[in-house]
Amino acid sequence: MDDDSGTLKYVVVKYAGKALGSGDELNGISFAGVGNATTVDYIQVHENLDDGVEFFWWYG
Repeated sequence: MDDDSGTLKYVVVKYAGKALGSGDELNGISFAGVGNATTVDYIQVHENLDDGVEFFWWYG
């Protein structure tokens, strides 16, 4: 998607995530529907319950 969803720079997420159900947890940072001109630099996810960072892609 040709879009600028903004900037994340120097972001730390600690002790995040949550179990929602059997095998279903929340990630530290999820990128869904984020444009290809978005800038992400120097992120850290520390001791998260599930994935630290996850990307979801749409093609349409």
